[in-house]
Amino acid sequence: MNSRSDGEKNNAIELLRFLFCCAVFLFHFREFGGYASSRAFTGGYLGVEFFFLTAGFLLYSHLSIRPARQSPVREALIYLKGRYVRLYPEYLISVLLLMGAKLLAGSISLTRALTRGLPDILALQAFIRPYSIGRPLWFVSALIWASAAVVFFLRFNEKVFLRFVVPAAVAALLFSVWRFGTVDVTQDRYAPVTLFRAFAEIGVGCELCVAFETLARWSRRIPEALRTAGETALFAGSLLILFFARQGLGDGAAILWIAALVPVFFLCRGGLSRIMDNGVSGFLGSLSYLMYLNQNTVMILTEKLAPDLPFAAAALLRLVLLMLLSWLIKLAFSAVRRKV
Repeated sequence: MNSRSDGEKNNAIELLRFLFCCAVFLFHFREFGGYASSRAFTGGYLGVEFFFLTAGFLLYSHLSIRPARQSPVREALIYLKGRYVRLYPEYLISVLLLMGAKLLAGSISLTRALTRGLPDILALQAFIRPYSIGRPLWFVSALIWASAAVVFFLRFNEKVFLRFVVPAAVAALLFSVWRFGTVDVTQDRYAPVTLFRAFAEIGVGCELCVAFETLARWSRRIPEALRTAGETALFAGSLLILFFARQGLGDGAAILWIAALVPVFFLCRGGLSRIMDNGVSGFLGSLSYLMYLNQNTVMILTEKLAPDLPFAAAALLRLVLLMLLSWLIKLAFSAVRRKV
């Protein structure tokens, strides 16, 4: 389902993953780091949508070439176990680091962390609130459980899922945007909405993958200059959304724009995507998951670091520290896995 050879990583997508992760961090730092008056990266919360959409694209591309060998329930459970095995070790370490940072800062007690924070520790925030340890951690929980639900539906009846369930889920998501005034509903009392947000957008990612082959055939008829112009427009538009968008009814249109970005850059046939498809992009993309997980830890530990800096300088300093911490954790896990 890709224009490149099977198993070869698309580093253009990895760079986009890194950039969207940075936008999420900058949004949170602006909100919780004392720079709420800044007008920069007010749309950074929409970076999460890119992660869900790409997760759905990759999920469908994997399942479409692997025939079902178990019942839908068993397939979903196997996938769920695999996701926990893949994502949970780094997640747990990040939760423990965040817990330690909050204990040092005096913003949480050990008793509260171990009791009310149990959903955070077990990655169950998509079902149970409150966020006693860290609000952004809900994403991992929603990604794991919503993806498993999508696997079940795809194995149960793929055509029904793609033709009826996904459109219905998208319609419900748009209704949620209208009802709450934004897609970014992460308040404690709205736990199921975040899980449904993930389910709908992962489903859209599956639809994008289905349309990918048609896009690949159609793109061959387009001159490379126009392909590059299209990529540039989608990329620039996404950056503008992340920088200027504000929570509101326009979230639905922003999600559709970001969704258009996904298959075009997976195709990797324009000049921009080919420039982005390099080893440096791959390295930066490999840090994005750990960067997302550890953003709160860095913000807490650097709360009193250079408090008088303007937003751009303060954010850049913390972003560099976040990348460094994520790289060190990545090195530690790589060393452990080589020995196991």
